[in-house]
Amino acid sequence: MGDQCSEKSWELGEHLNNLLKGTDIHFADAKADVVMNEIDYMHLDTDGHRKMARFVWGQVISILNER
Repeated sequence: MGDQCSEKSWELGEHLNNLLKGTDIHFADAKADVVMNEIDYMHLDTDGHRKMARFVWGQVISILNER
């Protein structure tokens, strides 16, 4: 919500990723895998939640395989 909210949200992942470099904190940007619904463009619909769950699951597996 607010001026250029979508654009700012879209760019947030890059900023967070840069902030977390050199730390032991994993960052996962789901914007390429999960899109917001077409009603308010802010929330996930049923399919979006399913995709987010798969995305997070893949990230968890990847992190665990690194150890």
